[in-house]
Formats: sequence, C-alpha cells, structure tokens
Amino acid sequence: ALDLDIIGTYNGDSFDFPYLQKRCHFYGLKCPMGYNQSEPVTKRKGTDNAVRLKGIQHVDAFQLLLLLSRMQVVDLVKFDLESVVNALFGVSKTKIKAEQINKIWDSEVGLDELFTYNLEDSAYTLKLVEKYWPLMVEF
Repeated sequence: ALDLDIIGTYNGDSFDFPYLQKRCHFYGLKCPMGYNQSEPVTKRKGTDNAVRLKGIQHVDAFQLLLLLSRMQVVDLVKFDLESVVNALFGVSKTKIKAEQINKIWDSEVGLDELFTYNLEDSAYTLKLVEKYWPLMVEF
C-alpha cells in the first residue's frame, strides 16, 4: 500500500487507475493502493468516473480544472495536459501519442524520451494540484 495522504493524477479517474488495475489483474496481481492493501474503487458520477482510495485523498487535476473552468476561474478550451500547461504556465510541453508510447515500450527504442515525457507529466500534474488544491479546499 502507498504511505501517502494525498495522491494527485491528471485524468487518473478515467485512465491511470483503471489502467493500473487492469494490468495488475491481467498478471493475476492485486492492486493495493489504499489503506490496508485495499484496491481503488471506481464509481460513476454522471458520465465520469470517480476513483476512491481508502485512507488516501485522490485529487484528479483534470476534474479539478473542468470544475474551475465551469466556474470561470480558469479560461481553458482544451483539457489535454499539453494544452493546459501551455495556457496556464506558458510552456510548450512534449507530446507523445499513445501509439508512439506503445511502439517505444514494445521496441525499447526511445525509452529515455518516454521517461522524460512521463516525468514532465508528473511534474506538471503536481504543479497543477499545488496551485489549485487550496482553492478547492476553500470551496
């Protein structure tokens, strides 16, 4: 289990957690991410998923920004991480398409580039959570 109080993701509700669980189960493994080795629980909230981790607060920065956009706190048109980072931080972030990720992973050619891409995703997700989480706590 993770020894964290908060875990931040970018679209973790709809991608990261379901993907991790699927891969764990494919290999006959549990996916112990919550307190007491519990697995993530996904619930439907309208047309979206919401993942709950027992004993750990999950903050999905994608969902957070959707809400802040509806409230006109942020002015975003596109919500992919590259567009968000560009709009909010003025930075052009690297983009690797899903097909390229699979090709890199399977061929093992370009793993350094993929590592850097994932590291950037993680760093900007943390930056988004740190920037907007205090506002959400106030709400």
